[in-house]
Amino acid sequence: FHTPHKEGYAATKGDGREIFKLRSRSFKQFIAHLIYKKYGKMVSADTITNIIQLLEGKAIFDGEEHDLNVRIARNDDVIWYDLGNGSVIHIDKSGWRITATPPIIFKRFPHQLTQINPISGGEINDLFKFINLQSDGDKLLFLVYTIASFIPDFPHPLLVLHGPQGAGKTTPLRLLKSLIDPSQLKTLAAPDALREFIQYASHHFFVFLDNLSSIPDWLSDALARACTGDGFTKRELFSDDDDIIYSFQRTIGLNGITLVVQKADLLDRSILIGLERIPK
Repeated sequence: FHTPHKEGYAATKGDGREIFKLRSRSFKQFIAHLIYKKYGKMVSADTITNIIQLLEGKAIFDGEEHDLNVRIARNDDVIWYDLGNGSVIHIDKSGWRITATPPIIFKRFPHQLTQINPISGGEINDLFKFINLQSDGDKLLFLVYTIASFIPDFPHPLLVLHGPQGAGKTTPLRLLKSLIDPSQLKTLAAPDALREFIQYASHHFFVFLDNLSSIPDWLSDALARACTGDGFTKRELFSDDDDIIYSFQRTIGLNGITLVVQKADLLDRSILIGLERIPK
């Protein structure tokens, strides 16, 4: 199958449990292993390249089109949450359930961790056992932001925490990362260039930038565009003229000792919560 941006993929089990991008190292390894299992021998790298080129042509010109998402997606009036182990959570008006045969709607990356299977009957206010929030207004904002993060396809505000050292600015965002979009990369440093930010945002549903001292203008603009759902492009290779188009809408959190968000358009899209140093 192919995506709306004409990228070729293979769903090797016929559904959304195992998906490979055709131009990936993982799919090359999959093809090599498949051939060895069937014929008991290795084939040349050129043969594998030819196989992949043929499959890519079939995927783009003959295959179905599927829009792939990271971790959370809406499809056919259902919200789907990817547990990362081949199973997904199906959420609709009647409630939620875990299914082992997901539709073809998710792409996955090596940094992602498997989410634990949820259990009914939890208490959302238990989050505050781990978070240094004092006022009822800040607690309400945090809860609404957290719950809304599981609802895709609308602009989410940025959650911006600021305060002195020892105020517990990182813990709430680490908690949200593990709750919404678990990853081996629990925090991300500020990107050095737009290309790096696009890579961050395309591989994570919840983007957490930790311990910022300032935000350059280009990053402020990119954050505003990423939360509202604007598209980005970057060249596939420096040697060619093909653009890769990225379109995503992300939930984003960031923190710093000072209030690093300065530009008006990003401030308009932000929830600002000031924290105080935690006493001994």
